[in-house]
Amino acid sequence: MLAGLVTHCVISNNVVHGGWGSYNDPYAAGVRISGGRLENCLVVGNRTAGFDDPAQNRIFVGGVHVSGSGSVVNCTIAGNNRSNVYGGVHTSGAGSVINCVIAGNNVTNTTITALDNPNAAWGGNASLFSHCVLDTAAPINGDCFAASAEMLFKNPAEANFRLRSGSPAINNGTEVSTSATDLDGNPRVFGKSIDIGCYELQHAAGTLLMVR
Repeated sequence: MLAGLVTHCVISNNVVHGGWGSYNDPYAAGVRISGGRLENCLVVGNRTAGFDDPAQNRIFVGGVHVSGSGSVVNCTIAGNNRSNVYGGVHTSGAGSVINCVIAGNNVTNTTITALDNPNAAWGGNASLFSHCVLDTAAPINGDCFAASAEMLFKNPAEANFRLRSGSPAINNGTEVSTSATDLDGNPRVFGKSIDIGCYELQHAAGTLLMVR
């Protein structure tokens, strides 16, 4: 992706098979973005296999590679796999990742999670992430949060990545210019602040009890 806007999409089940690749040529099974904006999208279930050589900028990422002036805003990046490193997101250049949930990604054929190896969730420049939630053991910078997929999502085992009640992604995003609806078409913002990720939790109406 070089320019423009991609929004309200599900990007899933893509596979990249690679060898050494070309110099200065990163790969991503989900999205490779060096310009423009990816917004309110779910990037899920993508995987890649290849031989990383960071010294030559040959990098393989299961989910999203962000570089140049590209930005990823209010996306959920989950369930992606990389056979070696960088299961979720990798950043370089001035690319930005804002209000994103990055959880449930893994490396080495689903056996290594971000609690064991942070590269299962992310790689690159930590300062390019803002108000994101990752399932690492600790937040990657002062603007981000750490939480498990089970704490974040309704049912990650069944690929339901909508926010569960009490999720730390609720109302913890930073205000950005974004569309008026989430991936499900529900109103955004709902509550005191924007939710992190591609889904905005819509609180169910309460029950009114009248006692006479």
